[in-house]
Amino acid sequence: IDNVLATTQKNLNEWVTVKANVKGDFKRFHNLDVDQLDGLAIMSDTDNSKMKAITYYQNIYFSAD
Repeated sequence: IDNVLATTQKNLNEWVTVKANVKGDFKRFHNLDVDQLDGLAIMSDTDNSKMKAITYYQNIYFSAD
């Protein structure tokens, strides 16, 4: 799944909290019911904006909520 969860210029230098339903996204994008993951990629890029970015990720977790 290539799913943009957050993109902004107005929250520069601020933490942004994002919550995703990974199982629901698999169902929505691929019509698949999944019960486990083999891997997860979390990425930031600036290829479209041609700008530079420094990105930090913190406290990534999975829950039943």
